[in-house]
Amino acid sequence: MEDNFYTEQVTKHGMWWSGNYPSWSEANKECLGYAEEHIVDQIKGIVLRTKDDPNHYERDGCVIGGEPEYAFELLNHIKESAVDGKINLIDFGGSLGTSYYQLRKYLTDYDVTWNIIEQGHFVKIGKETFEDDNIKFYYTMDECLAVTKPNCFISSSVLPYIEDAHSILNEAFEKGFDWILLDRISVIDGVNDLISIQIVPPDIYKAIYPCWFFGEDKLVADIKAGGYEHLKSFDALGGRRFAPRINTSAYRGFMFKKS
Repeated sequence: MEDNFYTEQVTKHGMWWSGNYPSWSEANKECLGYAEEHIVDQIKGIVLRTKDDPNHYERDGCVIGGEPEYAFELLNHIKESAVDGKINLIDFGGSLGTSYYQLRKYLTDYDVTWNIIEQGHFVKIGKETFEDDNIKFYYTMDECLAVTKPNCFISSSVLPYIEDAHSILNEAFEKGFDWILLDRISVIDGVNDLISIQIVPPDIYKAIYPCWFFGEDKLVADIKAGGYEHLKSFDALGGRRFAPRINTSAYRGFMFKKS
């Protein structure tokens, strides 16, 4: 049934991003979710194969070789967030440690506590298989903050896939993190958000997601209004016009520090 639905959607929409939906619920009617067990198992297998391999890492359910150069902007600001040689951050939507395993070899001079907030399937596998003194898994920010006190909130290529993404950012403002670091955020020019769907090619895995393209000016203004200084914006991995059917699409990164 799911294979038939996926094939029908590919025929209707083509691959990758398309559409301009009036609501998340309308877009979701045409989607297959990220939390499907086979996808989680695929990512688990890739992370297990690559986490101790300095020349490869997992990203978006694929094995990637070489240096994660695109992540160095994020890395530099993570280092800036250190207090007395200690890095303590929340990685919202951090999968099974995608960013952590990419960047940890560059953080050996720091005492690192990398706290991942994720969906239930990921947290369960994370706790059972990957958790150690440096990487921890939690279901919510509140659960994490009851155990430790991170001063930095990061999220990479995740908020566009969350219906209440703006509420997540508001929660981060309320927690009072010193730093908010966003990487690979899908945006469009202006102040209006757009809801599309993304069809993932089957050679990666069969899935279809609703996806925000945030109005870049509005996103920056909202975070500044939450009490943060806008330090920097930059082109992230994927660059501009990565979604040709979404006018002015771009992957961007944003760095903010509490005012």
